[in-house]
Amino acid sequence: GQRLLRRIGVHLAGRDLVEVRNYPFIGVSDIDALGLDASDSRRHAMTLANPLSDELPLMRTTLLPSVFGALARNISRGFADSALFEIASVVAPSKDQPSTGVTNPPRPSVSARPSQKDLDAIEKLIPAQPLHCAVVSGQHVWSDAIEIVLTLASELGVQLVVNSAAVAPWHAGRCAQFVLDGTVIGHAGELTPRVIEAFSLPKRTVALEINLDAVLTRANTVPSAPQIWTFPVAKEDIALVVGDAVAAQDVLNVVREAAGDLLEDIKLFDVYQGAQVAQGHKSLAFALRFRAQDRTLSAEEVAAARLAGIAAAEKAFGATLRG
Repeated sequence: GQRLLRRIGVHLAGRDLVEVRNYPFIGVSDIDALGLDASDSRRHAMTLANPLSDELPLMRTTLLPSVFGALARNISRGFADSALFEIASVVAPSKDQPSTGVTNPPRPSVSARPSQKDLDAIEKLIPAQPLHCAVVSGQHVWSDAIEIVLTLASELGVQLVVNSAAVAPWHAGRCAQFVLDGTVIGHAGELTPRVIEAFSLPKRTVALEINLDAVLTRANTVPSAPQIWTFPVAKEDIALVVGDAVAAQDVLNVVREAAGDLLEDIKLFDVYQGAQVAQGHKSLAFALRFRAQDRTLSAEEVAAARLAGIAAAEKAFGATLRG
């Protein structure tokens, strides 16, 4: 476990992110500032009986307020180019675990082994404490935040599905959710202007938070060296305009399959919605890498594979190539 965490830390540091450590406490005002719905599970936080500060009475259910505060402090002290990450546990009580605890918990004697009944009762009172990873940066764009998660998962040998999402505190049009085995394990994107103002962050700040425990359970514990080929790579970029409801990951998967075996890698590097794209649509920009193991690809081979991917996206989603 510690080796995997070191790999993760080294990977994130390689993306020009600085690790921070924060107290595991937040305030009600922090949760309110995130703009969470009343039904959001992150509002269901455990209240400390004897908090260090009256302003921080809750065990944090999310790392975001902590890293937001750390970034704001760094910027106020002259470190305007800060980009931070934190890896720590959150406290996630279930719906049937009261946030203020219980009035009469089991109190087993220290002179003998507790009864199984007491042990079971105590275990039911202990909330889940999954390990999370959060990043905040005023130096990246929202597609960078998505890429950080995907490259981290790739480093651990885990394949995530990416879908568009509308979840606080992220901007509805610039937020992605990550799905593993059918379960949403995190989000990334650009924060809403209201949240940015509430936490005194730079304009268009991006952030991410994922359930790292969920990723680690599927991680490949044996690091592998990248395959090295002697023949050159051919790089191509394409920008496809699709409807807002179309998931970027679905487009990526279709292009990857249609482009065939010559496509070595494909990555989403930008999502654009603005004056140059029709309303209700978005432009997805992909970076494609083509390579053959036994020869240098001709321009015609690369063009054919590229066009096959574009044609497949057009057929599946009505995508159009943005000039």
